[in-house]
Amino acid sequence: MTRYITFEIKTLEDIKMGSQGSQIDNQYALSYIAGSTIRGAFIHQYLKRYPELDISKNEQARKMLLSGGMKFLNAYPAQNDKRTFPFPVCFYTDKETLKKFDGTGVLEVLNEFMDPICEDDKRFGLGEFCIFDEERIQLISVEKVFHLHINKREEKENLFRYEAIKQGQTFIGVIAVETEFFDQIDEIVQLMDQQIFYLGGSKGSGYGKCLIKNVTLVDKNPELINEVDEEMFFGEFFIYVMSDIISRDGNGQIISYIDEAYLKDHLELESVQLQQSSIQTRVSSGYNNHWGTRLPQNIAIKAGSIFKYKYQGELKKKRMEQLMDHGIGDRREEGFGRIVILDSLLGSEIELIHEKNHITFDSSLVTQQDQHQLKMILTDIYQQIVEKERPLKVLELNEKTKWDPLKRSSSQIGKLLELSINLQSVQPEEGKKQFLEYFNHLEKKANSTKAFFKLKDVKVNENNIVDYLREFIHHLDDIELFKRNYLITRKQIKLGNIEPELSKKYVYKSNLKFLEDYFRLGLREVRKGE
Repeated sequence: MTRYITFEIKTLEDIKMGSQGSQIDNQYALSYIAGSTIRGAFIHQYLKRYPELDISKNEQARKMLLSGGMKFLNAYPAQNDKRTFPFPVCFYTDKETLKKFDGTGVLEVLNEFMDPICEDDKRFGLGEFCIFDEERIQLISVEKVFHLHINKREEKENLFRYEAIKQGQTFIGVIAVETEFFDQIDEIVQLMDQQIFYLGGSKGSGYGKCLIKNVTLVDKNPELINEVDEEMFFGEFFIYVMSDIISRDGNGQIISYIDEAYLKDHLELESVQLQQSSIQTRVSSGYNNHWGTRLPQNIAIKAGSIFKYKYQGELKKKRMEQLMDHGIGDRREEGFGRIVILDSLLGSEIELIHEKNHITFDSSLVTQQDQHQLKMILTDIYQQIVEKERPLKVLELNEKTKWDPLKRSSSQIGKLLELSINLQSVQPEEGKKQFLEYFNHLEKKANSTKAFFKLKDVKVNENNIVDYLREFIHHLDDIELFKRNYLITRKQIKLGNIEPELSKKYVYKSNLKFLEDYFRLGLREVRKGE
């Protein structure tokens, strides 16, 4: 049995909650407060009460604080005194509608599990959290600040910028306590309620100060959207990913889905089969302050991903609740691996409640006299975001690509990889022309026809890869499309009327780098079968 403690976190200072991909002179913030960070702060508070305690030697304390006796879930933004949910990634809208959407009002969306999705449809990505209101999904965004610093001392790196969660916001966190430690609950509440915790980076230097309040014991899993009713399940169920999952198969290999055999055993069903999924992935990492080392990097299923499974057998409420309490995969004690099991998906409209993203700069270091320099800084920030997001988009596209027709012949994808590299050094119009001419040559040349049709058998979603690539290549230097693909969630990055400036040459080269990474990954997939 699991009991839950919920609590509010009021950010009294900006929170530097670094995400994967941050560099020495660039730090990007998560939009939530990670469970691992909350756990570290709680352990610090616990050791203040028991200064002689050595957790590594005390089996009971180690089991409670480090081995899952207490699971510290991520703290997500609060809305109407409720903890919000990660926004489901299965919703799409057409590109033109999304382009016109000004961030206010209601937007009708397509659900990938119910509606046909075409090439002109774009995955909706204007926010990371939401609440459900009947058939409407209300989108919640976390306020961020970008701080820009120019160091006027003569050093190689004279520019530093970082992103942080803005002060004055409220997040709701959760601790799941297992049966063995129910007698510790009163003490846990006392150690937290109305206490000051320092969370994230640069603690004690003007960042990270938070007030923990309204610490409350609840028996019901606070992540549930609706009460579990086993009578509503008829041969299929959905899994809604509530936090990043590091998932493994029976052999311990990292996978981008939830293992069917694992679900079958834990739900005590006769069979479980994955029917459909809508996922995104990210690189998970972390840092152990005690040992001063980084945690291994793994590909994780991103929060908000959705899976649909077909099953045979009798799906029982008790087994579903136990699995949701237990979680899935690695690092569950830090809030990873949280899921909710649903009989159906909710929502057909999206309403944006608020979206605020600010850039601030220290006026003593940065003046407004040199607007050209500021434009260069903002442009560089945008380009760093692209560099961070490109690998994730490559992985996402690869997940949708069926490379099987090329398993015994990697030469075609090798030629595409070579083209994507060589054409980065030519002008955009000439590069697009040469790339398209390559496909025309393959299609018309008699001894290449077989190779061409084998390449066409490779599917990207329901389309063949040749048609997909031709369309992509036509838009290699399309700045507006590029912004929508990469930068739409960062469109408020500007200082006054100064905005980033992207050139056709940069967009063209960046898109070719995307194809280069995509083909490299595809080549590895294909060569596994040779």
